[in-house]
Amino acid sequence: MNPSPFSLQNLSAGVADQVRQTRQSGSLWREDGWALLRLRGADAKTWLHGQCSQSVTDLETGEGRQAALLDPRGALLAVFDILADEQGLLLLMADSDLDFVCERFQRYLFAEDVEVEVQARDQQALWLQGPEVAQLLVAFGEAPSLPMADRSWTLHEGLVWIRQTRSGEAGVMVVGDEEQIEELSDHLLAQASGEILPIGDEAAQVLRLEAGLPLFGTEVSSQQLLPETPWMESAFAPGKGCFTGQEVVERLRMKGSPKVALVALLGEPNMPAPAPGSKVMIAGKGQGTFSSSVPSPTLGGRLCYAYLKRLNRRPDARFTVQIDAHDWPVKLLWLPPVAHRPDNLLADEAYDKALRFFTEDAEDKDPRVVAWLRKARLHNPEHLDSLELLGLALQRRGELNEATELMKTLVEHQPDSIMGWTNLSRFYAEAGLIDPAEEAQGRATMLSFRADLAARKVAVGEAKLAEHEQNERRSRMGMFREVLEFDDKDLVALFGLGKAQIAEGEDALAVGLLERAVEVKPDYAAAWLELGQAQQRLGNVAGAQVSYLAGIAAAAKRGELMPMRAMERRLKEL
Repeated sequence: MNPSPFSLQNLSAGVADQVRQTRQSGSLWREDGWALLRLRGADAKTWLHGQCSQSVTDLETGEGRQAALLDPRGALLAVFDILADEQGLLLLMADSDLDFVCERFQRYLFAEDVEVEVQARDQQALWLQGPEVAQLLVAFGEAPSLPMADRSWTLHEGLVWIRQTRSGEAGVMVVGDEEQIEELSDHLLAQASGEILPIGDEAAQVLRLEAGLPLFGTEVSSQQLLPETPWMESAFAPGKGCFTGQEVVERLRMKGSPKVALVALLGEPNMPAPAPGSKVMIAGKGQGTFSSSVPSPTLGGRLCYAYLKRLNRRPDARFTVQIDAHDWPVKLLWLPPVAHRPDNLLADEAYDKALRFFTEDAEDKDPRVVAWLRKARLHNPEHLDSLELLGLALQRRGELNEATELMKTLVEHQPDSIMGWTNLSRFYAEAGLIDPAEEAQGRATMLSFRADLAARKVAVGEAKLAEHEQNERRSRMGMFREVLEFDDKDLVALFGLGKAQIAEGEDALAVGLLERAVEVKPDYAAAWLELGQAQQRLGNVAGAQVSYLAGIAAAAKRGELMPMRAMERRLKEL
């Protein structure tokens, strides 16, 4: 990295300071080693769709997705981003993977109309990350506007701009020649005036690992199966059709959890870094393999990536690992260890703050209301709740022209907004524009009538459906009771009758049945989940916690991922 003279005098001295700078305000850094591969031709999408783990045929211009190439065992061969435009597909990948991917593509091309062309090697990436990046890009004025979706992208003045995170924070990635990236970096730093600062490679690695973003060739190798990595969620489209390795991936997905998977272990700050590739020793037995490790300023300890066996992958599990003949306590964390904060989440947070100030602002004078609403719209220009509230706040402050324009924008984006048309009518009337006011009020009245009519139709349909479902449910309940008269330990009847009682609103009766079900089969995760939810609704928090913990342990043992995650969420709520 080669920061400008302006940035050098403001550069944070330590890695921890640089990490905090990124999360509190923002930072940028440059990264070498990127390449662009172009696929053209009438068959480009359908052909690549059959080669990789991601869905490609439905990609629209300006959209992007992560994808992987696998071998027949489901092991990873390469990971890249697929970017769609009018010319076809642009693949963004590590420069070190480019030759292998080209060779593989050529080997699997037969009569398809697909042209594979290396567009650029030795490209550099500029990462702009942090909550103030949106403000910087607007002030900069030369950055393109990107949709909110992850990996949305555009080609702008020879540079590829992608909405993507490398830190868990909102931000973008810009890819181009080193000279272009250096010039852009200097211009942005000058524009930022110290709000956004450069950081070094070490801080960038800490941010990446805190955000749960492994790299192929570093934390992940060709020895790993796709389901053992977090890319199973970001680079795989379930049910997309055939591709190399699909059978293994789908089998593991249906099973719920692979034998080993990449997780994070958080140890004490003074815990030594385990050697990459060394065994995770728990109670004297090897239970996995360590990967990368960094001190984490955000989490306050040493963060270690590890491929851990299923038995030890329990939520919030705590155990000791042996490193250099000493035992060190660690806590298991799912990836990402630090929750991501994309722009749409930052917009929601800003709106919530503005709404709180707005409700407390009896005199309509608190400047924080408008300031936070404008910040919300910076993060997400299509945040319609912020648009509406900002219009109301400005109208109350006498800024009628801007308020009217905002409300017009709202009804353009949301033509069925009754409140939008009602407010627009009020604003027109206040400005003395009677005809537009009456027209807007007419739209609001018509929409209100339609909404009432639709609600009545839905209510009638739902009532009929509910009656039909209730009749079927009570018929099944009768059959379950008959079975239990002959065998009071029939698992299917106990669980089925318990779920039916829940649907009838009889949680107290359901609890007794489900408790009997888990006595019959203690590792029945679905029954523990239903039992915990019934106890929670009855106000038995302690009982629900016990049920969820038991169910999570059962699900982890059997590799049942879906009920395990559901109980983890419930337990956190409690």
